[in-house]
Amino acid sequence: MYTERTEELLMLLQQKNADIVLLTRTENVFYFSGLSGPWGEPSTTTLVVSPDDQHFLTVPMEEERVKIEAGASPILIPKERDRTDFLLSMIRETWKANEVLYDSLDAPTFERIRGSVEKLASVGQEIDRLRSVKDDIEIDRMRKAAEITCSALRMVPDLLEECETEADLAAELEYRFRKEGAEGPAFSTIVASGRRSSLPHGVASQSRIGADSIVLVDSGARYEGYCSDFTRVYSKGRMNERLARMADQTLEALIQALSFVKAGVKVNEIYSKAVKVFRKYGVEDRFLHGLGHGVGISVHEYPRISTNEDELVEGQVITIEPGLYVPGLGGVRVEDIVYVGEGYSEPLAELRHDTW
Repeated sequence: MYTERTEELLMLLQQKNADIVLLTRTENVFYFSGLSGPWGEPSTTTLVVSPDDQHFLTVPMEEERVKIEAGASPILIPKERDRTDFLLSMIRETWKANEVLYDSLDAPTFERIRGSVEKLASVGQEIDRLRSVKDDIEIDRMRKAAEITCSALRMVPDLLEECETEADLAAELEYRFRKEGAEGPAFSTIVASGRRSSLPHGVASQSRIGADSIVLVDSGARYEGYCSDFTRVYSKGRMNERLARMADQTLEALIQALSFVKAGVKVNEIYSKAVKVFRKYGVEDRFLHGLGHGVGISVHEYPRISTNEDELVEGQVITIEPGLYVPGLGGVRVEDIVYVGEGYSEPLAELRHDTW
């Protein structure tokens, strides 16, 4: 698996007429080598790929993990050496590289490397597109992540009887993820109740979940490095009538958009289907974000499902997540994660939509 992926990098090197590629993003190091996390943090290991070999530059405390997870003996950065100084010395003296590609560099590191080589060019977008098309192993892991997520979300109506606060509910969901074999949550679980549900990214707070409250839950498990992402709306007691209408409209927009998801379709066409539903009800101004995104090792990946003209490709996994938000009242969002096929799309797991 990693050999085939590395061959894609070598093709990039050849196309760009470069000597080496530096991979510093945790997700990319994992994708090309199997060396995992810590997710959401800068990688302590740099993967360097050349036509002849690949090398792991890391700190001494990561040596054993590189050996176990990537099956490689890393080059250790001496504790007394500056990380960038050491990398520059390897580029100039060991690999004798004059033309360098990279996925992501902070500004100071970029400037220092640029001053030492003839060419320094980003291939971050090219790698993002490579990663967007999943193989069978990745799809299996994502299905498992989705199944774990849905299993936990099915418990929400019962958990609402026990949990006093948004944070309580988020903790219960994340506990169940781990109990069923996940590494943990793919991202900070969103639980937003009552008026707070109008916050599209209302991360779980200590707010109490009141009687007759709407509860928006956006959550996903990570399984063997791969993410899932679902959103559902629940009610504790009787839901406000206006919010219930908004929920019905949002579900209609979801179903319309999903019906157009397949390889070869431009994402702006899918986006327009959801907007058309909202426009029919005169609420399009309350749809405040894009319609969805790719999912994989990161919870937000290429492609973005919005007003751009990118075409979906077979093998991609995307979310569709229409929503409506009214400050002072509340908000609703319904989100599914689907596999993009040739002429069809397929949900990675089944979860009831009309949970309100």
